[in-house]
Amino acid sequence: MVATSQRFVTPRDVVRILFRHWRKMAVFSCAVMGLTLLAIALYPRSYSSESKLFLRMGRESVGLDPTATTGETIMLQKTQADEINSALNILNCSAVLERVVDRVGAKRIIEDLPSGPTESGNAEKSIGAIRQMVDYTSSCASSVLRALRLSDPGSDLDMAVRHLAKHVTVAAPKESTVITIRCSAASPELAHDVVDAITSVFLEEHVRLGQSEGSLEFFSDQAENLHSELVAAQAELRDRKNAYRLTAPTAERPSIVEKTNDALRQKLYELKLAESELKSRYTDAYPPLKEIRRQRAEVATALAELIGVASKAANGSGTSPVASQVADEQRSAMDAEVAVLNDQVFELAQLERTVELLEGKYRMHVEKLEQARVNEALGRERISNVKVAQPATLVRKPDAPKKALIIALGLFVATAGAIGLAFVSEVLDQTLRTTEQVEAQLGLPVLLSLPERKRRRRRTAASTPASANGHANGERNGHNGHSHLASYQSLVRELMANGENGENGDRHARTVGVVGCDASKLRSQVAGDLAIQASSSGTDPVLLIDADARRRRVTKRFHINGSPGWREVLAGEADAESCVHRQEVNNLAVMSPGAPNSPGAPNGHAHVPHSRPTAGALGQLAEIKTDYGLVVVDLPPARDMDAQSPAAEWLDEMVLVVEAERTRIQSAQRAKDMLNRAGVHITGVVLANRREHIPRWLYQRL
Repeated sequence: MVATSQRFVTPRDVVRILFRHWRKMAVFSCAVMGLTLLAIALYPRSYSSESKLFLRMGRESVGLDPTATTGETIMLQKTQADEINSALNILNCSAVLERVVDRVGAKRIIEDLPSGPTESGNAEKSIGAIRQMVDYTSSCASSVLRALRLSDPGSDLDMAVRHLAKHVTVAAPKESTVITIRCSAASPELAHDVVDAITSVFLEEHVRLGQSEGSLEFFSDQAENLHSELVAAQAELRDRKNAYRLTAPTAERPSIVEKTNDALRQKLYELKLAESELKSRYTDAYPPLKEIRRQRAEVATALAELIGVASKAANGSGTSPVASQVADEQRSAMDAEVAVLNDQVFELAQLERTVELLEGKYRMHVEKLEQARVNEALGRERISNVKVAQPATLVRKPDAPKKALIIALGLFVATAGAIGLAFVSEVLDQTLRTTEQVEAQLGLPVLLSLPERKRRRRRTAASTPASANGHANGERNGHNGHSHLASYQSLVRELMANGENGENGDRHARTVGVVGCDASKLRSQVAGDLAIQASSSGTDPVLLIDADARRRRVTKRFHINGSPGWREVLAGEADAESCVHRQEVNNLAVMSPGAPNSPGAPNGHAHVPHSRPTAGALGQLAEIKTDYGLVVVDLPPARDMDAQSPAAEWLDEMVLVVEAERTRIQSAQRAKDMLNRAGVHITGVVLANRREHIPRWLYQRL
């Protein structure tokens, strides 16, 4: 067993894997990019339309609502977030979407139809036909599911509402009073119509919800009723005053005596001031001063009499009985008159209070009526605190699919997948590829590693005598030909050095069999090249035997078909020397596998006999070893050999030919086991067609 050390992955190994599987990578990348382009072509186009609504804070409709302050009110702090959330909830409610469906059309929304006929090219028509086929298939499947009661889509209205709910987006940025309404559809006209309908319906709903329905009629009726009651109360108050013949306010009548006393005192005070002023500037004989003194005396006398009468009436003393009786009668009459006056004052006060209350109510309802009228006018004109900052847009360029993103994703998948495919293919590959792998898997040393030779475009015809020489020279002068044949030199030297001499000094040639794992022609090519190189590098003649009667590749190469050969020698039917065809150059002799039309070859194919050779044949085989320095035998594939083959006894060693990247590990191991069972010594392995996938300029830099 060949000892192998653990080998780590190097950059050259990675690059070799990539260059080795570049065709798979290219096919995979092209397939992925083709599918990407096909997906872009067949992907349904999606068009978007959007509008923006601006909500003005501080101009809420509640400021004009007459019913908001009819009773006891509580001041509420309404924030910007509350206003925005309320508007978003209205936009997302089902009632708004149902009204939009009524305006746009349920069938049009479900089927994503444009508003009218559109012109399209041939490619778009073809893609549209494919989509119609897909839609028709899906509709048939949906019909079957509905028939089996496995699907309950609902009515067209429900389906359209659900479709809008999926494709309509309403959002508002943080710390902003702008609401964005966005809709995606298969046609730009449909997206525009849906967004425009949502905007219109929202404005109507916002105005409707901000109004108090029936407030104008209510306050109008109340104002008329209060006006009638107020007019009636004022008329009654007027009639009462006329009946009582009163013009002064009722609050002043109970204090006439007090008012008279106050007036006399005020008059007396004013006369005193005037007298003092005139007295300071004029003499007592001044006529105006005398007149003021006279008036002052009269006012003082009247005031004293009024006070005296009042005090006597109150005390009832200091008068005679007759005077007291008269005073009592006057007092009784005055009390009766005061009682009547108080009743009249009370009644008039009640009427005035009623008139004041009715006036307050009437004034309030008139103000509310005016507010209701203004509110109704604002609603009729659709005036609110919501403004359309941007109407619904009509964009004819689709926003889906994102072609750049899909192509970038396709390139990523193509690149990553191609690289992954290369490494996976390398891991799953069960063929022998490198020298290290052959030694590790088979446990045999690699005697020779031959690089792959590129085929020449032209083949030169060569005659039978000069075929070997011409072939060898052609390979040396061809692409990598010199290095290809030169690589056999080490193997030839080793095989020629292993030749032993007999006890009597006779030369004993080394017999080497070349066997392959399968029916590949590389086995015969290696055997021929080995014999040619051995004959050209030494003085001893070399014999090349074609033992593969079925394929006859060596025979065809040197143009010796039809002559007796290896089969006849083993059967004792021909002399070995007569079966050898000597070449004119390089001391090379070739033996064919035998005549193809011999009796032992049915259907023109001669097989190596499995019976033991005769005594004469064994002698001839022994003489061959003494006549040549090296004998190379091109044997059939290992699967066609068994333990009864004469090669198992006559050959000294065998070389197993493995074709790189074509021979499977299992086939090589099976061939090795079969040769071991046949008792053949396997010297090593020749790895042929070893491919250098990395370019030389890159290999030198890694």
